[in-house]
Amino acid sequence: MCSTENSGLGHGSTGSPQTDIQEQEYPIQQNINERVTKFEAPPKYKPSPKHQSPHNWGSSNPIKTSEEGQRLLENGFPDGRQFYNITEEGVIVKFQPDNTPENGYHAYAVTTPRDIPNSVLKKMKEKGLITASDYNKLRKGKNNMNASVIGDKTVFAISYVFFDESHETELSMFIDGHNIMEFSKNGEVLTTRWNLDDLALWLRNFLDHLKEDPYPVMVSGDYAAMKDIKAREFDSDDEEEFDAYYDKLDEWNLRHRWHPASNGAILADVYFEMIGQNVEISWNNLDFNDDIKFKYELGGASIETKLFTDVVHQFLTAYAMHWFN
Repeated sequence: MCSTENSGLGHGSTGSPQTDIQEQEYPIQQNINERVTKFEAPPKYKPSPKHQSPHNWGSSNPIKTSEEGQRLLENGFPDGRQFYNITEEGVIVKFQPDNTPENGYHAYAVTTPRDIPNSVLKKMKEKGLITASDYNKLRKGKNNMNASVIGDKTVFAISYVFFDESHETELSMFIDGHNIMEFSKNGEVLTTRWNLDDLALWLRNFLDHLKEDPYPVMVSGDYAAMKDIKAREFDSDDEEEFDAYYDKLDEWNLRHRWHPASNGAILADVYFEMIGQNVEISWNNLDFNDDIKFKYELGGASIETKLFTDVVHQFLTAYAMHWFN
């Protein structure tokens, strides 16, 4: 996991779905282009009142501060003279030039996915700002960009959408810009969508009892998921020894592995373990059926504990307020 506004008359000449309209350069556009070439100032974010509350003249501007707007503009994805970017909340915004000497740009949210050039969507996907599932839906013209995002996708974040009619939640967990829950089935790129009440309760219990609880046997492996693979190579002719060993592994797994709480969902097999000042998140998706292929099969990462707890707590609070009240 990840939002988009009617941008008016189309994009610039590169990657625009309306390029044919803009192949002819009218005199007014020639004048504007001549003025633009004289601008020496770098693009400057200048929010427009017509996109701010309480006015209803234009599409809303979701950017909260001038600093955020300038950062999104400077790091935006160009299409002609316009720029696109995505806010931390997952809203795709478009920056439109004001054609002023100070080279000002105003912004607004994009609500019609077909208005976004494919070249921009591809770059957003390459940078990990949208998932492959988001990309496919947006290319099909489906506005799936109403997901809420908690955290920073380039570090650690949870993205979710609630579907009231089916009591389902679409869930993504981002680490270093990658949704570790992304999988393919029947040729479609997806992320987990299911009734996740049991999973939310498991996460709440893990968070409430968060403490160092080392993997129960000494084996090699960078993270818990790899250790669990190695540990299960153990064998013994002594039935009591065999059962005691695997009981120990299974009890630890119940505390640190969320998959037993999947309740039938297609869910990445993820482990959570606190070590020092970090929470290690690891995953082992090697054993799923042939028709389900997770993009990230085996791996792990270390997340600062405060960031992990803040993001998960905010998600669980939103989940409880939506489904349990």
